[in-house]
Amino acid sequence: ADTVRRILGALGFRILQEDAKGMTVEVPLHKTDISMPADIAEEIMRIDGFDNIPIPTRITYSPAAETIYDREALREKVSSALSGAGFREMLNNSITSSAQQRPEDLRDAVRMINSLSAELDILRGSMLETGLRTVARNLNHRNLDLRLFEFGKTYRTEPDGSFSEHDHLAIFTSGQFRPHTWNQPGRPFDIFHLKGTVSSIFQLLGLAEAAWGDDDSDGRLDGRLTARIGGVTVAEAGLVSSETADRFDVRQDTWYADIDWEACLRLAAEVHIRHRDLPRFPSVSRDLAIVVDKSLPYDRVRAVTDALRLPRLKAYALFDVFESERFGPDRKSLAISFSFRDDEATLTDAEVEDMMERIMRTYRKELEAQVRT
Repeated sequence: ADTVRRILGALGFRILQEDAKGMTVEVPLHKTDISMPADIAEEIMRIDGFDNIPIPTRITYSPAAETIYDREALREKVSSALSGAGFREMLNNSITSSAQQRPEDLRDAVRMINSLSAELDILRGSMLETGLRTVARNLNHRNLDLRLFEFGKTYRTEPDGSFSEHDHLAIFTSGQFRPHTWNQPGRPFDIFHLKGTVSSIFQLLGLAEAAWGDDDSDGRLDGRLTARIGGVTVAEAGLVSSETADRFDVRQDTWYADIDWEACLRLAAEVHIRHRDLPRFPSVSRDLAIVVDKSLPYDRVRAVTDALRLPRLKAYALFDVFESERFGPDRKSLAISFSFRDDEATLTDAEVEDMMERIMRTYRKELEAQVRT
């Protein structure tokens, strides 16, 4: 205490009060950087010498445990990936106009009590309408090739009169995916590009492969598809219907996907990352072409293949779809590649042929398929 008094006095501080708990000092006017007790402690240590501060041989602390899933980190991760793929982020107003909504969409709309104007009187119930206004604005300025995405909330009135909000990720594509050049034709955006973009987001989040299926049109999207993971609907995608596009003066085909961001985050929180050594033994590839009914979706083929539970079947993919009169008017050919590998030994031809025979036998029984030779 004597040393502290001496140092403070030499620096111009005046001790106003002192007791067993500490002291109260008056700061000289020229010490404008002194604003808290820690600053006074620093002044004392600076004069007495930092080397005189004893350093403990052991530090005890309690490590922090992260109990809240990092939602913002995943959002930034997905945003960076979409930006790297050529998408631009848009930020639209959550307050929109009821005049641009369908009557059925206004039944559970959240209406503004003191609206800023007659055109901004409800909170959006869907990401589609506000996004289409941005698409129309770009098209009117001759920005015809668009890749846009937006993170945002939708709002609705619940039956009990309360309000709820929900997080979404909306994706819009319109125009040419690949512009026309002298050595290759242009390629417009289509449903396959949209599905690929959505699937890549699921993969980035570490989610299981989504099962895509046709769904009934809700009047807003033509050819509406829904994606499900573990029985949970996580996205919808399709072509914006002409009726909806006309309401917003959008004059070219526009594709739209709505990802349920909250559902994706819940599924991502359950993902456990596992690591394993690189394979030491080579894989073996086989191709198979089957003729099936034209209406048979590939998801059905995938479900039948997965049900076999072949542990040494590491991957398979559809690489060709072919239709010909010689197959019949209601038949098509699917070509699928298979990759087999044993993590403990090199596969023999007999083992691979045995697995291929099981696959072909299952396709004949479950899919009524004919194997092309």
